[in-house]
Amino acid sequence: MTRKFLDTVRAEVQTLLPDNNAGEITPELIRGILGDVIDSCVQDEAAIVLFFPQIAPAAVSDAAFATVPIVYQVTQGGDATFLRVTSGLGGNIQLATEAGFTYAIRATVSFEGTEDARYGLGIMVNGVITFTGAISYDTGQGVGDPTNMNISGVINAATTDAVIELGMIRDAGSDPTIVVQSASLGVVIVPTNNP
Repeated sequence: MTRKFLDTVRAEVQTLLPDNNAGEITPELIRGILGDVIDSCVQDEAAIVLFFPQIAPAAVSDAAFATVPIVYQVTQGGDATFLRVTSGLGGNIQLATEAGFTYAIRATVSFEGTEDARYGLGIMVNGVITFTGAISYDTGQGVGDPTNMNISGVINAATTDAVIELGMIRDAGSDPTIVVQSASLGVVIVPTNNP
């Protein structure tokens, strides 16, 4: 029993369970197909989370979106096959070893930066910015006035072993340090038809 593309499961049902005129449909065969259906229809999820303010400020690039250099404190979910979670500095979530599955992604960060500086939040796939938030988020008045940014996206037919990371960029000339109050990156694999 394993996660499969939905069209593959449909084809197996048609092939292995056409009728039972010959008496060849066994409980073992039914259990195997039902296991594949369940495994293929469940939305597995994984997340990396920073719950408490980062002790050291994070440096944000002004040249290009780059991994937010924070230490994620908590991991959740992940089945080690379709969603592999890495916590620690610049944590990430790696996708399936098989290409073609669909994933829903959501990222959130709350931070304090330089007054009136502008920052952008993005979701990076294999080091390339793929989903972005507006670059026009103005930070508040510094300490005690955090800015909250959210972004989400869907990857259809993901590549093999794709790596998902949270990325940020800042206006040139602004202070590169921010204090991250909280951050999360979550990925859900959704039931997928054949690519």
